Amino acid sequence: MAFGRDVLKQPKRRCEVERRTVIRKISLAFLSIIILSFNPFSLVSAGSNGWTSLGPEGGRIFTLAIDSSTPTTVYAGTLYGGVYKSNDGGESWQQKINGLGRQIVYTIAIDPISSQTLYVGTEENGVFKSADGGESWNAINEGLPEESINVIAITPNAPATLYAGTSGGLYKSTDAGESWSLKNSGLTYGNISALAFDTETPTTIYAGTYGGGVFKSSNSGESWIGINSGLTNLGVRAIVVDPQVSNILYAGTEGAGIFKSIDGGVSWNLVNSGLDDLNIHAVAIDPSASTTLYAGTRGGVFKSTDGGDSWSEVNEGLTANFVYSLAIHPQVSSTIYAGTLNRGVFKSTNGGTQWDETNQGLHSTYIAAMAIDPKTPSTLYTAIIGEGIYKTIDRGTSWNAINDGLTALYINCIAIDPKTPNTLYAGTDSSGLYKSTDGGENWRGISGMISDETVFTIAIDPENSSILYAGTDVYMYKSTNFGETWIRIGTASPSIYNVRDIVINPKTPSTIYAGSVSGIFKSEDGGENWIAINEGLLSDMILALAINPYLTNTLYAATYDGGVYKTTNGGNNWSAVNTGLTSLFTTTLVIDPKMPTILYVGTQDQGVFKSTDSGENWSELNDGLPAYYISSLEVNPHMPTLIYAGTYGGGVYSMQQPTKVYMPLIAR
Repeated sequence: MAFGRDVLKQPKRRCEVERRTVIRKISLAFLSIIILSFNPFSLVSAGSNGWTSLGPEGGRIFTLAIDSSTPTTVYAGTLYGGVYKSNDGGESWQQKINGLGRQIVYTIAIDPISSQTLYVGTEENGVFKSADGGESWNAINEGLPEESINVIAITPNAPATLYAGTSGGLYKSTDAGESWSLKNSGLTYGNISALAFDTETPTTIYAGTYGGGVFKSSNSGESWIGINSGLTNLGVRAIVVDPQVSNILYAGTEGAGIFKSIDGGVSWNLVNSGLDDLNIHAVAIDPSASTTLYAGTRGGVFKSTDGGDSWSEVNEGLTANFVYSLAIHPQVSSTIYAGTLNRGVFKSTNGGTQWDETNQGLHSTYIAAMAIDPKTPSTLYTAIIGEGIYKTIDRGTSWNAINDGLTALYINCIAIDPKTPNTLYAGTDSSGLYKSTDGGENWRGISGMISDETVFTIAIDPENSSILYAGTDVYMYKSTNFGETWIRIGTASPSIYNVRDIVINPKTPSTIYAGSVSGIFKSEDGGENWIAINEGLLSDMILALAINPYLTNTLYAATYDGGVYKTTNGGNNWSAVNTGLTSLFTTTLVIDPKMPTILYVGTQDQGVFKSTDSGENWSELNDGLPAYYISSLEVNPHMPTLIYAGTYGGGVYSMQQPTKVYMPLIAR
């Protein structure tokens, strides 16, 4: 019986041995993961979802144009956002860049007979044409030089004849843009900023130049003469002709206000009474009452009802101060649109008495930096060039400007105190540093000796948040009292300057790395002494650094022209890790805080790339993301499947990847 019992036990013992063997194999496999990544979590995930545009809405608007046949159709030319179109009078916008791309668009002209035909002038890429209301575009640059197209004008009674004012002269086309020829005879100054036709005799054309004043042609541009008598400022930004009295002209200048001529440009006189800002970028005339004018300035909008004799400010509700373009409804002249350089498009329906922001769907903001609250990651801060700092507390569903006390609106970087997230630091362009202790509601300057420098990066000691480091266009600085005072560091050989990023070793905060335009530097004594660590690094311009939070000798560097570099020995030597990376112009990078084998890198021209094997291989992560310049990337620290990308010209995008399950690993 004993023998029988032993026989019966054999299968059970075999199963137990096999079970233990399997467990050991699984445990060894898990242990290898721990050894390789030094990460106490395993990962289960697959695939990815596309990117979604979050805003903030608005952007830099250089030009506006209204379809005269369907005035509810409005076009906006933007900075790095191409063209946006509204079919409902500005209530909502859609980007129209098929064939155009994310160009800088300075001017839009609509064919007065066939309104589906449009022309846009771009920076350095010439003229583009659409025959379907902006749905698709084609370049039409035969005969045009590679210069910025500042203005396009269409002859009212002969729309196949076009004029393009460039930074190098005036060009004319008589075949709807198929070919162009230079028309500079007598035009002694070539930077053409504005064009206008005589409303009675369209063969008479006026050209405003930035530096040469006003020129006039009486023969459709074949020859020109200067008409600057009394025009004491030759920096002309805008020129308009009275639609009812063609001898009356207005010229808006940079710094001297508005000049008026009542004799077709023979003589000019200043008409600035009440015009508090003399930097004029746009002038518009009411088509139904030509003595009513509007001026777009760096101080908002001004209005005159007496032909320019007197002006008054009309800025109620206009929260942007730099108005670059104006457009008046051709049939209901009380409806006006203002394009701004810092808050998108505003609309007034009562002749400028009240303005309302009208930017739904217009995501053309220029993101310089982002930062996520480490304790409340639904809170995100973003810096918009020219607009200061915006904050969302709902992951980008809504945004609010938080600029009280922030007198400098060109922000390059934002840093959040990891222990007290309501404490923020902002580095500016040429205006030093600012600090907030209430989540951005109020700011004050803390620059000291950095007050006139451009701050590119701020790093906070993860163990002692009183210690901060700042990299500027000149020096590196350190503070030991929460930014109240600063000392200069890194001035001894090797001298460190133009620092673009600083990272601190999270386990040994006295070890600091600085990426600059002259390579990477390392300090092991809190910034007192530095050494260059550039062995194997073939690119000098370092734009971003990232450190593995578990294996702190492993770092990555994003370079301007050499892609991504990696070191596993604290910077003693570097090697390129660019397999699959189709652009070597890398701008920013970030590591998944829970699974540091996962990295994301932003590029200048190819969007975002992802690596799941510590940078050895990369793949595009651009579904739904146009090929923007990626200025910043952030990973939600609590939910690393959620990532944010800040772009130049497209605002903020987010991507929610399929949920990753991080499971604690227990070695048996």
